[in-house]
Amino acid sequence: MAAAGLSYAGGSRRGGADRALELLTNAVLHGAGSSVAYRSWSPQPGLVHIEIDDGTETPEPQPTQAAASDESGRGLFLVQMLVQELGGDWGFSHRGTTVWCRLPIGGQQTGRERSQP
Repeated sequence: MAAAGLSYAGGSRRGGADRALELLTNAVLHGAGSSVAYRSWSPQPGLVHIEIDDGTETPEPQPTQAAASDESGRGLFLVQMLVQELGGDWGFSHRGTTVWCRLPIGGQQTGRERSQP
């Protein structure tokens, strides 16, 4: 779904879909809700917006750098690094139920805010 949405918006399937998949995996593994919602759209030319909502209210998670021997704990750190590499931004809704990212398409820059638009 993420790849199809990014392809429709004119973006790179590999770049954005990888980020969406990592966010979706985190919601499935760590969310306490009974379902997970995925949304993506292009709010303006040159930009794709992705949201994953698991319905679980939580304080805003923080990316951490896991030790080499850790089996998990790299997800948000990887999202942060990869989104920054593409010149995008990302964050969480005020209640922590939704994680979102905005990715540029075709070389556009989005800024580096960490709050929901």
